[in-house]
Amino acid sequence: MSELDEKLNSIWDTDNPIDTKKIYQNHLDLYYRYSNYVKNLEDLIRCPSDTLQKDLEGYCMFLAQRVKNGELSPNSVSQKFSGIKNALENNYRENDIKWKPIKNKSPHKVKLSGYTPYTNEYVQKMLFHAGSTRNRAIILFQNSIGPRMGVCDHPLLKKHTVMMSSTFDDNLDCMAVILYGDYDIDTDEMDMRNEQDDESSFQEATCWGFLTPEATKVVLEYWKERENDGEIFTPDTPIFRATYRLGITRAKQVSRGSVSQIFKRVVESAKIPRVKKGRRYDIQLTHGNRKRFNTKLKLNNDVNDNVTEKLMAHKKGLDGVYLRPSRVEFFKEFVKAIPELTTDGTARKQAELEQKEKENAMLRDVIDKTLSDHDRDLKKLMAKTISIQEHQSQN
Repeated sequence: MSELDEKLNSIWDTDNPIDTKKIYQNHLDLYYRYSNYVKNLEDLIRCPSDTLQKDLEGYCMFLAQRVKNGELSPNSVSQKFSGIKNALENNYRENDIKWKPIKNKSPHKVKLSGYTPYTNEYVQKMLFHAGSTRNRAIILFQNSIGPRMGVCDHPLLKKHTVMMSSTFDDNLDCMAVILYGDYDIDTDEMDMRNEQDDESSFQEATCWGFLTPEATKVVLEYWKERENDGEIFTPDTPIFRATYRLGITRAKQVSRGSVSQIFKRVVESAKIPRVKKGRRYDIQLTHGNRKRFNTKLKLNNDVNDNVTEKLMAHKKGLDGVYLRPSRVEFFKEFVKAIPELTTDGTARKQAELEQKEKENAMLRDVIDKTLSDHDRDLKKLMAKTISIQEHQSQN
């Protein structure tokens, strides 16, 4: 039996993240609607190479025409083939297509906009116009963690959180959150996975994120508000709940679309200036938070660059898969950026003061140890000198 006679491998059979699978499937569906020959996965895999080559080149020219009509960004044309390439690769046919002619027919890419972050002033205006504790918590969550849009496509549950201390004592003022994880994982299992060297123990994108004391305080206030409405919290309770009338009804997690709508309403109410450049705004609706998070951490020279990449949920980071910090090690780097990530001016000054006090305390420890070592060496020298003098006097 040949490979093509066996069961076809669907995009959904891969270990890609769920949001990536959805994007790939969407790309395939767009191609199926265009093609006169390929209407499903079986048609794609069984189609003769010459026929498929001409059809894909024609599809590229069709997309290029949409770009000329202003219906599509030139930068998205190559992305429309990612699902097709993935499906062919999963079924051992990726080498049957000559991709260079298709690439040559693609429109030239243009410089992307949308790389401007939200400023502290903008975030403060958004918080003022948020309208509810939940919306304030969502805004601060996004600013403190800088997640991708697809973070809400994954479960965000109470059991995915654990309290931590920015001063590394009993003052639990921060919260660690598992991002892009599955329903079954909890913080204990995540810690265990971090300690293992086996790469297969990790999901592709699952990682830790952390909330500043400012964000943690508002999230806890939001949870208390829900409990006062009659909601009973369990380990499987969503961190952020969809709107409800009765707190005792079963809680559903807020969706990606709802989060986008929250930011759209708040940004418009706060009159945040956003300039449209081409098909995008200079400040993206939710990714403006991600740009802010990335900028704040990378401008802080004290924060390890490799850890920053991991906190951004970049697949490998600068050190590849070999860098596997523990939750505490991640958090120690995150703490260094708390003053910059804090949006409230008063709270930010307090965070800066606490950070300075910690640095001074570390410096005092170093000085005390140095003096202690110096005193010990001096005592040894004095004892040796006295011993020599006694020995000489005896002679």
